Amino acid sequence: MHPDLSSSRGPSRRDLLRRAGSAGTSSSDSGAGRGHPGLVSDGTESATPVTRAALGASARRWERHVPTVRKLAMATWRPPGQGVIHGSVDADVSRTLPYLERAAAAAGRPVTLTALVGKAVALALVAAPQLNARVVAGRVRRLPTVDVSFFVDVAAGRDLSAVTVAGADTASLAQIAERLGRDAADARAGVEPRLRSARRLAQRLPVPLLRGAMWAAGLVTAGYGRPLPSLGLPADPFGGALVTSLGMHGVDVAFAPLVPFTRVATVVLVGAVRDRPAVVDGQVVARPLVTLTATLDHRLIDGVEAARLAALLRRVVEDPEAALGPPDESGH
Repeated sequence: MHPDLSSSRGPSRRDLLRRAGSAGTSSSDSGAGRGHPGLVSDGTESATPVTRAALGASARRWERHVPTVRKLAMATWRPPGQGVIHGSVDADVSRTLPYLERAAAAAGRPVTLTALVGKAVALALVAAPQLNARVVAGRVRRLPTVDVSFFVDVAAGRDLSAVTVAGADTASLAQIAERLGRDAADARAGVEPRLRSARRLAQRLPVPLLRGAMWAAGLVTAGYGRPLPSLGLPADPFGGALVTSLGMHGVDVAFAPLVPFTRVATVVLVGAVRDRPAVVDGQVVARPLVTLTATLDHRLIDGVEAARLAALLRRVVEDPEAALGPPDESGH
């Protein structure tokens, strides 16, 4: 038992402050509190009291070096007041994982579960075309193609970028995986011509100005479907849906928010694959399961329709061979 937990009184305020200070002021390069003064250390550093000056200096450093993704978040969201639908399904991927291995062997490149979910989402948008749309000035604008975007982490997880696959409903799974892998690698290497100008602007503007710029750019590109060449933004840059994954980080279940400036009505998040109990033919057995969660714009879809889409999503993910055909060299 941890010594602090075994005490009836627990650690004093002074002890807690000293621990926090040891994490933030240690000269060590390693440890959980690296670069973040005030985080609790592993107890190996020498304890140094936290001072107001040290905390103030830390806050000033943070303000000067706010990651772009955090600035975008601050400029995007206000207190919630819009209607959304949240839902989740558990999919048995015992047939899916071997299918993805065969697809990867046939394609000569990795074919991930996230790419398959993106394909399933594209098929869902075909089945529910009202979601492949935008609400602009109280009117609905249908999108001409079914495009799906994928959020990918860059800068060692400190930032995000987006990869958009045009025509995802007609693209093969191998084509989606190839585009996702190639563009994600380019984004992580800093080779991102499509969004480079927009990202530079986001890095330079203070949050109040960035909020207005994002709203205006989103209205023009995602709302009215007009490109902004000066910022490198095409028309409808995020397509009809966003797919993101936290499974590689060990997260089982999470819900991603709708992102206002993208004007996208559907966001799907892929969790981690885990062996969990499942009932098969009346018996409880261990099966590899993944939880898929969705956040939907209630202005465009109701709960009953969302439930039908969840069933379609599960069918494609659980049995891709039945939905897409066998993976072969022609690119399924």
